[in-house]
Amino acid sequence: MSALAVVTSAHADIVIDGHLDEAEWATAQTFDDFRLTMPFTGAAVPVATSARVLAAPEALFIAFQTRQPMSMRKHGRSPRDAEFMDADEVAFIIDFEGQGTNAYEFTVSLSGSVRDGIILQQTTYSYDWDEVWYSAVAEDEAGWSIEVELPWSVAPMGPVTGGRRQIGIFVGLFLQTTSENYAFPGNEYRSPTFVADMHPIEVPAYDAGLLAWIPYLSSATDLLQGSSRVRGGLDVIWKPDASSQLTATINPDFGQVESDDLVVNFTAIETFLTEKRPFFTQNQQLFDLRTTLDGRIINTRRIGGAPDAGPDGQTDVLAAAKYSATHPDWEYGMFAAAEDDSAQASGRDYVAARLHRHGEDWSAGYLGTYTDRPTIDRTATVHSLDAEYSPAPGWAFRTQAIFTDTRDPSAELTARGAGAWLAALYAPGGRLEQNLYASWYDDDYDVNDLGFMTRNDIREFQSETFWYRRSHPPDSLVQSSHWKMDAHWRTTDAGRRLPSWVQLGRHWNFRDGSSLDAYVRPTSPGIDDLATRGGPEFNLPSQPDAHVSFLSRRTDRWRWLAEVRAFREGLSRTGYECEFNPQFYASTDLNFDMELNYLDSPDWLIWRPDIGKMAQHSRQQLQAAFNTNWYPTPKSEFRVRLQWVGLQARGHQAFDIGPDGDLVPAAEVVGDFSLSDIALQARYRYEFKPLSELFVVYSFGGSALQDEAASFGELWSAGVDNPTAQQFLVKLAWRF
Repeated sequence: MSALAVVTSAHADIVIDGHLDEAEWATAQTFDDFRLTMPFTGAAVPVATSARVLAAPEALFIAFQTRQPMSMRKHGRSPRDAEFMDADEVAFIIDFEGQGTNAYEFTVSLSGSVRDGIILQQTTYSYDWDEVWYSAVAEDEAGWSIEVELPWSVAPMGPVTGGRRQIGIFVGLFLQTTSENYAFPGNEYRSPTFVADMHPIEVPAYDAGLLAWIPYLSSATDLLQGSSRVRGGLDVIWKPDASSQLTATINPDFGQVESDDLVVNFTAIETFLTEKRPFFTQNQQLFDLRTTLDGRIINTRRIGGAPDAGPDGQTDVLAAAKYSATHPDWEYGMFAAAEDDSAQASGRDYVAARLHRHGEDWSAGYLGTYTDRPTIDRTATVHSLDAEYSPAPGWAFRTQAIFTDTRDPSAELTARGAGAWLAALYAPGGRLEQNLYASWYDDDYDVNDLGFMTRNDIREFQSETFWYRRSHPPDSLVQSSHWKMDAHWRTTDAGRRLPSWVQLGRHWNFRDGSSLDAYVRPTSPGIDDLATRGGPEFNLPSQPDAHVSFLSRRTDRWRWLAEVRAFREGLSRTGYECEFNPQFYASTDLNFDMELNYLDSPDWLIWRPDIGKMAQHSRQQLQAAFNTNWYPTPKSEFRVRLQWVGLQARGHQAFDIGPDGDLVPAAEVVGDFSLSDIALQARYRYEFKPLSELFVVYSFGGSALQDEAASFGELWSAGVDNPTAQQFLVKLAWRF
């Protein structure tokens, strides 16, 4: 870790306008040793670039300034929390707790768009989190600058020693023109000790107390049913001091103002959906514990989901509360939520508790959850132990052991399961990056009552290897490149072989900002033990996969992505998929993007519950999305998002499963079917101030499932003509 810097303290009289003309900035700590970190060469930046940090009683102020010439700048507004922004951007990443584990990202683009999020376990990013902070951008011919104000209440703070706290800081500039990243300190983003390696600074231990009230009122009109509903609720945030926080909610908003992506999923593996409700994203990082195989111990989308009985699509949440506290070596917290009763089901109750201890280069913790589902007389308990050890920069060892206990007396079921995983991560920033993962989850492992898992009954070993060429000769079109080999070996807990694979990929970054990716993935034969939804397993042949994608350079008006893929998803024949995603920037404040995906597979193997057998189909699927983003004023945005999926499936052959697991042709006739799903949302958002917003939303959903194949034109009409939802919503939230 770098030498400790003591940041100047002052009563700041700074106006957040992007101009660094206040006298206080002259006394701020300045950092100008920015380095090229993408590609990771460590070279000095070609233009003068600096960051300044100033601690004041009301906030931490950070300024950024660069002499980047006008010809290299790219502009374009983006929605809040867009993962990929449409302009040059600067990320201010702060480890407020000073523990070297979690950090908070505050990103501002050249066009003034913002994104905030949390970095968990050094390198896992989550943009579900929103907080109150302030930023502004100023630009002229000579360069551009950013001012950011981060109130001390924005995140949990670390321990106090001698009236001061130690925090970590990282500032990174990403350039659209060249796809380069300049950062201070010049650390590797992918390093498993990325947060721990941030530049340490020492700031006065100012008061970070806060009491905030965020009531909301919404009026929803169901245009199909001809009914209306007015709903109100309240979120309360209380921070008695810098190290503890209590958050509570009554009738939290389910997040109708944000639409999920349209998903068509015929597999036995659930699709994970991110959280959008403000209460469940605030102060949640302590409870956000993840596993291998994309699992989570707590998935807050379970709370308020579809009830355990009845036709309702969601359940109202009565109330929820969580408390967390940070001490010099300890963190701990409690979390609880209670649902309201629906028409045919009693509400569920959820409880979680977390304890976490830090050392200089290690940490260990416990997370326990309890879920009560009275309608189906089911309770579920999960106990998880986690630990991490980082012996040197770029090195980390992580592990977790999980024990689950599910009791369902009505089904005479008691299941006690277990799982564990171990990861060894090596990414010091040289040519080699090597990550190893070993996972085991037994047949009774189950966290799905409150958490999320893709599957249980599995043993998996994964090796992920990167071989980097950080720079190419100056006369080369290629700026940087790397190889990647990703190998998965998988069996069931009983040793039955699941499909395994080795994926070999190649990536090129070009000097004009474009990039090219390609991979091939041969797979081994194995069994499928999920598709029949609890029925017998069956044998699958090798299902290889190959993919090529190209991302164009960003011009003033255009950027586009093209992808082509060849794959097998059945017994023998090859399918193809192509995607084209153009983006058009009409102006800084108006842009359009489209996603077109066409898939043609002659050998699609799925479970048909109507005949109780696996069945082979040929399918053609067209998926389209069209987005309009308009920012009429700095405080407002208007967005229209249209998504549609049309699927044609022609039945060919049904299969029985033989005693040896082979698929045996059956006499049953496999019928054709087609599906159309459409979703439209038009949303206006006006921000009075952070977390004080007005939303006006119109949404439409349509779906049609037919027992015959139909043309795409007919499917589009069927989706429009069979509405499943049509709603007009107005919501006002105000933070006091």
